[in-house]
Parts: sequence; C-alpha cells; structure tokens
Amino acid sequence: MQDFELVFDPLPGDELRRFVVEQLEAHLLTATGEASYYPVGYFLKSPRGEWLGGLLGTLWGGWLHPPGHAKYFMRKQLAATSD
Repeated sequence: MQDFELVFDPLPGDELRRFVVEQLEAHLLTATGEASYYPVGYFLKSPRGEWLGGLLGTLWGGWLHPPGHAKYFMRKQLAATSD
C-alpha cells in the first residue's frame, strides 16, 4: 500500500488550484455528459456610477454555482436563521 500525504493549504497557488478544478471538471463531464460551463458576473451600479454589489459564479448543469467563499457565508447565514 502506498503512503499518501494529506496537505492543508487554505491559499493554494494558481497551478494547484487549476489542477484540482480541471480534474473535477473532467470527472463531472464523464459522470454527467454535461459540458456546458459558463462564468457569470452581474453587477449593480448606482445612477452616479458607484459599484453597489454583484454576483459571481458559474452556470453548469442548469444551476448557478457561487464561488467557494460564498458557499461558506451562505451556510453560516442558513445556520444562523435556523436557530
């Protein structure tokens, strides 16, 4: 049996992040046959040109997937409202 090493890195470099994303995308494509993948970005701007907010994510498989940090805050908010 091989000895594997589990490494914690909250801020991985671009190369490692790309590797993980590419592997996940390849698996999802094989498992679902769904290849449509679109980045999305919607932003709210005031009449004076000030940026007020926005939404970032990816459309895949008919669903909007927010970035990883957004999922953390969504889980935190849901936990707070369920108490």
